[in-house]
Order: sequence, then structure tokens, then C-alpha cells
Amino acid sequence: MKRLAVAMAVLAAGCGSTTGPEGLGTPLDVLTLLEDAYSYRDPGLFTWVLQDGYFHSIPECDWEDYDGDGVVDTGWNAELQTERILFFFMGCSEITLSIDEENASVEYLSADEAVLSFDFQLDFTGTGPDYISSGGSWTLLVSCAPGERWKLLEASDADGWVGFLP
Repeated sequence: MKRLAVAMAVLAAGCGSTTGPEGLGTPLDVLTLLEDAYSYRDPGLFTWVLQDGYFHSIPECDWEDYDGDGVVDTGWNAELQTERILFFFMGCSEITLSIDEENASVEYLSADEAVLSFDFQLDFTGTGPDYISSGGSWTLLVSCAPGERWKLLEASDADGWVGFLP
């Protein structure tokens, strides 16, 4: 979350760019992969979208021992995120994540990091956890390791909290 906060500060200062590197896809590909992971209820695809070092920071009021190790967590890593998304997918018979890609913005911070901002709608049927939101805005920090496709590194909504994604 600290990296995303820094990225947002850089953008606010006008240091971001809207053009990026050529090569293995674009940051917007992350959005398509997220839609597919949710629509197909595919935790493997969801996990594949997460960059090495992925961490989801959460507000202090939501800190607790999520992984059961006796230490209060300030967020969770890719492994715990995958467990949470698998639990959600298993509790739903249908899921549709619709992302407004036409109005999404991409701001390149460097050749291998970009900030995506977009609106979404999540519709689901089932007994998923009660922390699921049905729509709003996301801001994602995505990165592209050498020779790899763009993947998700950090995420936030207006409050710094996205309960079901990153």
C-alpha cells in the first residue's frame, strides 16, 4: 500500500505518463484476466495475475490475525489472498465482474510500473462472504517483470480497502 500511495503522489504531481513500453501485453490485460478469473471462478488464474511480492495493506481498524500465526496482520500476501478468493469462489454459483475498460485510465510511472484506475460492478449468486462489494472504483498498481506479462502488485479503493480483491 505504501508503494501505491507513492505512485498516487507521483501522479498527482504530474510525473506520470500515458505511454508505456512495447512487448508482453499492456497493463489493461490485467483487467481482462481479473474479469476471466472471477467469471470462471478460477483461483489459479486469479493467483497467476498476482505479481511476486504482492501485498494487500488494510486500514488499522481491520487489522487482525488473518493467518492464525498469533501476530496481528496489517494486510495479506498472495497466498492468503488466494485462500480468501477461493473461499469466495466456492460460495458462489455465478460471478460476473464487469470492468469499464473503455473509461479506465493507465498512468505509467516507469517502463515496468503503471497505475490503473477504473470502475467495476461485481454481481454474484451464492453464499459468498458478507464483505463483498457490488461496485465502485479500484486503483491498482501493476508491474511487469522482465520477460513477463503485466501483473497486479497492489490495490486500493477510495478508502484504501478492497475487501474481495486485492
